[in-house]
Amino acid sequence: MRRINKRSQAFVEYGLLIVVLVAALVAMRVYYTRALQSKFRASADVWGEGEQYAKGITVISNTDSSSDPAEDLIIDRETCASIQAQVNLLEEQISNLEAQAKDLEESAADSLAIIPNLRQQVADKRAEAVAKEIEANNKRSESAARRSDAASKQSALDALRSSYPDCFGLGDGTYIDPFTGESYSAQCPGAQTAASDLQNEINSLISQADGLDSQAAALDQEAADLRFDAQILEDAIDHLEENTAIDEVEAQADLLNAQAQELRDQAQAKRDSVDNYKESYPDCFVD
Repeated sequence: MRRINKRSQAFVEYGLLIVVLVAALVAMRVYYTRALQSKFRASADVWGEGEQYAKGITVISNTDSSSDPAEDLIIDRETCASIQAQVNLLEEQISNLEAQAKDLEESAADSLAIIPNLRQQVADKRAEAVAKEIEANNKRSESAARRSDAASKQSALDALRSSYPDCFGLGDGTYIDPFTGESYSAQCPGAQTAASDLQNEINSLISQADGLDSQAAALDQEAADLRFDAQILEDAIDHLEENTAIDEVEAQADLLNAQAQELRDQAQAKRDSVDNYKESYPDCFVD
C-alpha cells in the first residue's frame, strides 16, 4: 500500500513539474517571438537596404556583383508611367504657382507705383509741352526769315519798276531814262520777266511764312493742352495723397509680396520633389 502511495506521489510531482515547465515556456514565448522578429528584420535590412517594400514603387537591386550593372535597377513600364505622370502634374502645379506669384508681385508693384507713375506722366507732359513750344518758336523764326526774304525781293521788284516805269505802265509813256536820256523800251521784256519772277518768289515766300505761322500756332495749342493735362494729373495726385492712406497701400503691397513668396516656396518644394523623382528614377526620364 505504501508502495502505491509513493508511486502516486511521484506521478503528481511529475505532473506538477510538467505544468511548471509549460507555464515557463508560455511565459517566455513573447521573448522568443521578439528575438525571432529581430532576426527577420536584420535580414530584411541587409537585403532591402533598410527600406520598406512598396508595391509598384520599390526599386529592386541586384546584389550579385557578377551581374550586368545595366540590370541593377528593374522598373516596369507601369511604374515609370506612374512616376512620369506624377512629375508632369508637379511641373504643371509649379507653373501655375509661379504664374500666380508673378501676378501678385505685379499687383503689389502697381499699387506702389500709382503716384510715382502719375508724377512721371506729369513730368513727361510738361517736357513734351516745352518741346512743342520750342518747335513753335523755331517755326516762327523760319517764318520771319521767309518774310524777310520776301521783303528783300519786294525791294528789288520796286527798284526794277522804278528803273523802268513805262514797262509797267507807271511812267509817261516815253520810255526815256531821265538820268541818261536814252530809251529803254527794248529792255522792257526782260524787266517784265524779272519782275514776274520776283513777284512769284515773293508770293511763295509769304505763303511759306503763313504756313509756318499756322504750324507754330498749332504747336502752341498742343503745348497748352499738354500743360492743362499735366495740371489735371497734378491735382489728381494731390487728391490721392490727401485722401489715401499711403501706409495702408504699402501694407497691402507687403501682404501681396508675402503671399507671392509663399507660392514661390510651394513651387520650390514641388520642384525639389521633381528633382528627387528624376534622381531616383533616371531610367524613367531618358529621352
